[in-house]
Amino acid sequence: MAAGAIAGGLVTALLVSALASRGGLHGIRLVLIGLGVTAMLGSVNSYLLTRSSLNDAQNAHIWLVGTLNGRGWSSVQIMAVALLLLVPLVLLFGRRLRMMELGDDLATGLGVRVNRSRLALTVLGIGLCGVAVASAGPIPFIALAAPQIAVMVSRSPGVSLVSAGAVGAGLLSAAHLASSQFLPTLVWADRQVGWVQVVEESQRNNLLPVGVTTAVLGGVYLAWVLFKRRGTGTV
Repeated sequence: MAAGAIAGGLVTALLVSALASRGGLHGIRLVLIGLGVTAMLGSVNSYLLTRSSLNDAQNAHIWLVGTLNGRGWSSVQIMAVALLLLVPLVLLFGRRLRMMELGDDLATGLGVRVNRSRLALTVLGIGLCGVAVASAGPIPFIALAAPQIAVMVSRSPGVSLVSAGAVGAGLLSAAHLASSQFLPTLVWADRQVGWVQVVEESQRNNLLPVGVTTAVLGGVYLAWVLFKRRGTGTV
């Protein structure tokens, strides 16, 4: 599953980059095309769910929300191997990322091979993201909030990969703790057909998927960011 997630991420990134690079690669175009491709792939997921058995569709639905419930040491081992292989490379290219924030021309003048570094960072990011999604599902808003909070906490001029990763891990752990200890469990029941949807062992232990918590809190955080930046011309 991890290999499939990484391969799918690479193919999707290649497709988005190819579509967005026509006439020059621009941030807004990249985001819009990314949203379009996301919607298309989401429709593929929906189609596959309609063609699956009831039990498979239930399990896939919870996984699509994002959850740490029921994850064992096998998932930890996969993540550990991926981190050991990819994190040193991320830290190596992360030094170049700080110079690339100054702009392509200035970074090139400082000796950074911009295109090669950008490609390497993209592949490494997709690799880490693919392994994480294969293990826990697409948990939303962590990647959006963690770098911004890391900048506010560290008061550094740019985003530090180490601090952003630490904040992201802390946010995920806190959200999972809140899901398992303080929030009610969601259980769907259909009395007419006589079944109760309790997906995976995590749901039998009355644990709410962490993706639900991060989606709620992330939406509030995004609204706060937009409200804070109103009238500045940055949104």
